[in-house]
Amino acid sequence: MKWLILGIGCVLNRIPETIGNKICRFLGWVVYHTLGNRRRILLHNLSIVFPGKSDQWYRHIAKINCGRWVETAWLFFAASGWSETQIKRHITLSQNLVRAIENRNNNPHPTIVLLPHLNLMETMLYMPCGSKEFPETVLFYRSFRHKALTKAMQALRERLGIHLVNRKEGVVPLEAVLDRNGVVCIFFDQSAGDAGCLTTFCERLAS
Repeated sequence: MKWLILGIGCVLNRIPETIGNKICRFLGWVVYHTLGNRRRILLHNLSIVFPGKSDQWYRHIAKINCGRWVETAWLFFAASGWSETQIKRHITLSQNLVRAIENRNNNPHPTIVLLPHLNLMETMLYMPCGSKEFPETVLFYRSFRHKALTKAMQALRERLGIHLVNRKEGVVPLEAVLDRNGVVCIFFDQSAGDAGCLTTFCERLAS
């Protein structure tokens, strides 16, 4: 499975960016029109978070979101075989973030970071390449149902130093990292379902 992912990434890296953008938009359009459940969730969320907009606006934003979703998958495959040099060429950390990491390293303490599960958040896995001393960091994530795919993707995602902890394992592994003054990153969704807690983020509803 790992070699299949790397092979797909090798093919995607050879596609010009302008063509890749068009492919992502087209596949996003396909996703919007074929995955009815995802479309319904997107439109429902948008109507709650941005009330008063037109149906045309909701559909437009939902299609863009589906395209970004495809871009996220594209990024994973394309970057799966990148070297550190290639990663540094494509992804850089802002100076504010670099300073924040340095300040934390000078005063180590248990840290919990809450991250919205946005498209292209895959890039955070490459952050160790942009910092000289990156703290021990784990990411609390939801695995795929396909065990072989999950194992291969986890190995590729962890190769730069950020470790992934499956939600099914519970919070015990996270507590151990915090005891060592490490960093725990928790993704939260805009629709966590019945298991979620209704709150606000950037003055918008989220769960």
